[in-house]
Amino acid sequence: MTADERPILILYASTGGGHKSAARGLEQAFEDCFADLNVAPHDALKQANPVFRMLYGGGYAAAIKVVPGIIGYLTDKTDAAPRNRRPRSSAPALMTLRLQRWIRRANPSIVIHTHFLTANIVGRLRARRQLDGKSVIVVTDFEAHRMWAQDADLYCVASARARDDLIACGAAAERVRVTGIPLRRQFREPPPVAAARRDLAIPRDQRVVLLLCVAYDRRTAGMIFDQLADIDGVSVVAIAGGDAVMQSHLQSRVRDPRHRVLGYTEEIGRWMRAADVVVSKPGGLTSSEALATETPMVIFNPIPGPELRNTEYLLENGAAIKVNRPETLGGRVRALLNDPERLAGMREAARRLGRPAAAEEIARATVALNRRETAESEAPGQPTVSPLY
Repeated sequence: MTADERPILILYASTGGGHKSAARGLEQAFEDCFADLNVAPHDALKQANPVFRMLYGGGYAAAIKVVPGIIGYLTDKTDAAPRNRRPRSSAPALMTLRLQRWIRRANPSIVIHTHFLTANIVGRLRARRQLDGKSVIVVTDFEAHRMWAQDADLYCVASARARDDLIACGAAAERVRVTGIPLRRQFREPPPVAAARRDLAIPRDQRVVLLLCVAYDRRTAGMIFDQLADIDGVSVVAIAGGDAVMQSHLQSRVRDPRHRVLGYTEEIGRWMRAADVVVSKPGGLTSSEALATETPMVIFNPIPGPELRNTEYLLENGAAIKVNRPETLGGRVRALLNDPERLAGMREAARRLGRPAAAEEIARATVALNRRETAESEAPGQPTVSPLY
């Protein structure tokens, strides 16, 4: 079986929606660019020990809700080890034996990781010569924690900052490529603002604030909604995702027909494009979607750890503002909406930072790994060399 006939696995861990969304964006890019290849995303935790799945998958979500500060502590603590030393395993080997067997049976030509858990596992399998496929790591934040610095043939990162992080942690510089974070198809070529507003029945002169509620608890989302709804002349569009209780909770707070509360929608890219600003948590995927649609971000009370690091990146580059105190949120957003020059500057910053074609770039670079190796192996008398990316 040739490399092109073996499957390409896209592995993520369901510890948050961003890793899955990145995997879906990559899957769509392969569908569009390499429809003949066997490519599919998989949630690695579904193949893991049930106890490990519960602790690893549910533990992160529980920590965010109950003790969010622990996320920042653990992020900093585990990132503080000597940078030139490979990170230790992020998962006990015995807890992932089932997952290891599943990967070996799949016999992939390439494994793409949107979570460092599987990068670590595949790195161990390759080191033991139990897997000969290529490994591609896709970092889903604007900075790279040292846990991403696992053995790989290619590292795809969101920013020059993340590239420098990986190199400092021991990754070979020639294998690190700044691509951006892979986004779904709808963000690759977002519609013009006027077209998005027309499709969503939004008047051209209506100021719109988009509120993404998925990462907030109901109490916080309700408080944010009330603050935004008090801004004169503004239409608030709140998206609750698949949380029907959240949707009902917010709908009960609507007092003006200009405001809307939506559940799950496949039109999030269109809504972002139509909005003047988006109020959201600064996850790597959501932030990249806002950059791709050139939508200024208002970040409320980010959690220490990856969220805060992403926030710092966006603030330093002028694409977002941060609000910590709930009672000042409405006033800060009002002031931003009343400052068209600043809004325009933030849109330009987002345009400059955005990488809407990241998924396609990563797909092409991934396929090139195998095809370059095949060409080299078929050339008689040619020595084996490490590819440069």
